[in-house]
Amino acid sequence: CSNGSPTTHLAPENYGATVTRGPGVEVQPKHKITLPSPHFLVALMRFKPHIIQFFDFTPCAIFVVPFLWWLGIPVVISHHSRIDLYAAYVPGFIGDYSPQVVRAACEIVFPLVTGHLLIDGSQKDQSWFQGHANTRFWATGCDLEFFHPSKANPETRAICSNGRPDLPLVVFVGRLSPEKQVDKLIDLVKVTNLPGEPELCRFAIIGHGDSWESIHREIGNRPDVYMPGAVTGEQLASTVASADIFFSPTVTGTLDLVFIESQAAGIAVVGPRAVAVPLVVTDGVNDRLYDPLD
Repeated sequence: CSNGSPTTHLAPENYGATVTRGPGVEVQPKHKITLPSPHFLVALMRFKPHIIQFFDFTPCAIFVVPFLWWLGIPVVISHHSRIDLYAAYVPGFIGDYSPQVVRAACEIVFPLVTGHLLIDGSQKDQSWFQGHANTRFWATGCDLEFFHPSKANPETRAICSNGRPDLPLVVFVGRLSPEKQVDKLIDLVKVTNLPGEPELCRFAIIGHGDSWESIHREIGNRPDVYMPGAVTGEQLASTVASADIFFSPTVTGTLDLVFIESQAAGIAVVGPRAVAVPLVVTDGVNDRLYDPLD
């Protein structure tokens, strides 16, 4: 990998794992994509693994997978996102051609992979998975004790609503980066609570990232918006449970776990009719869907 260090919180080295770190490009703050390195090949030859799992499809995988295929070592890729869509938001020398280049790499490299783990049905419809004999779905979990309606707290609600707990409270939780389409939150706030009109609700935007400053500059000083940055632990569980609605504009992920966590906390969910969101949200039945990027 290229992220983190032995001093990072919960670093694998501190729990007995052997970690080989190589070069990476920071495409978003504290978010690198791993590049190929001879260090990885040397580590593989020394460790002699029976099987190798890649966490998503990275430039490292593009170059290493053919080598592993040649050696006859089984390879599994667990796909956590629509990496071809993410490429549209990654700065680089290929610029506007990033999605096309990534898709071409998928068509070439994926047939060499032993197995693919997908998180939703929409991924399997992509052409590079067509005809692959070993494609499976994998499921993530939600801590139902941590995210629970009992975590709702009147004091938390008063803070997150900037002193208006009587109004509906809409919450967003996630990384505030361009590839998450979080700029749509600005539009949502502005068209919901129009100047001179009675406020319809209050917004709590939880998280940090490259877009935090631009969003805060646009709407962060409004009385109807609360932007504390990153929130973790029990405070996060209380924040989610104390809201009324979770809203997400993101269409580049697969199934962000925060949808299920919000449902577990007992609040309504509004998400795009895209990727895996319709697998957990039935429009008008247990939550609401909207047209992506509308």
